[in-house]
Amino acid sequence: MKKSLLYLCLLAIPFQLLSQEEPAESTPETFTIVLSQDNAFGFNPSLYGSFGIGKDGSWDGISFTYYNIFWTNPGYGTLIDGSDLWLETGVGIGLSALSGKVYVNPSIGLTHGKLLSDSPRGSFAEGIVPNVSATFNDGRLEGEVFFAYYKALKNKGSNSGDYLLYWILPGVRVSKRVSLGMHYERFDRIRHARGETGNQYAWLGGYLKFNLSNRYIFRFSAGVNSADNGIYSDNFYKLAATIVLP
Repeated sequence: MKKSLLYLCLLAIPFQLLSQEEPAESTPETFTIVLSQDNAFGFNPSLYGSFGIGKDGSWDGISFTYYNIFWTNPGYGTLIDGSDLWLETGVGIGLSALSGKVYVNPSIGLTHGKLLSDSPRGSFAEGIVPNVSATFNDGRLEGEVFFAYYKALKNKGSNSGDYLLYWILPGVRVSKRVSLGMHYERFDRIRHARGETGNQYAWLGGYLKFNLSNRYIFRFSAGVNSADNGIYSDNFYKLAATIVLP
C-alpha cells in the first residue's frame, strides 16, 4: 500500500502542472497507435497521447503525456486460463526544443499483472517503470533513444525480478519517405529472487523505415543477438508500425 501511495504522489507532479495550464499552440494534442512485434516480447500494441500545457524560455513547448502498453504475450499472465495478462500505464512530461528537432519525454509507469512480482495472480501496481525516451530529427539525420527500469513493487515468488530495457536507433533519411539506420537494443535482469541476473539479449542490426507525412511510419529491424545464453534466438526481428491520428 505504501508503494502504491508513493506512485500516486509521483503522478501528482505532472497534474500540478496542469493546474497552471497556458495556451500552447506549439504543442498540439496528439494521439498515436503503435503496433509492435518482435521475437522476444511478442505482440505489444501501445497507445500514446499528449496535449500542451505551456512553454518557457528553455523549451519550445511542454506537454502532458500518457501511454499504455498491452503486453499480450500469454507467458506474462496465468497460463492455465490465459488471464492476468500484463498491462503497463504511465504519464509524463514532453519537452521539445530546437524548433521541434529534439523531443524528450521522461515518464513514470506502473505495471499491473504478475510478471515482475511473480504474484500468484495478477494485481494492481505490481511494478513501477521510470523511463525516458528522446528523438532527434533535422530532416536529414534522425535518432531515437529509450531507457526503462522495470522495478517490482511486490516480491511474491521465487521468480520476482527487476529489469533494464534500452535501445538506441541512429539513422539517416535517404529520401523524403525512406530512412536507414542502426538498431542496438539490450535487455538485462539486474535483480532476481534466486540470484539469476545478467544480460537477457543484446541486439545489433539495422532498420529500414518508410515514413508517409510523419503520420504513418513503418520500421522493420533485424540483426544478431550477441548474448550466448540460450534464452532468446541468436538473431532478432522487430516491426513497429506507427499511426498518428489527426
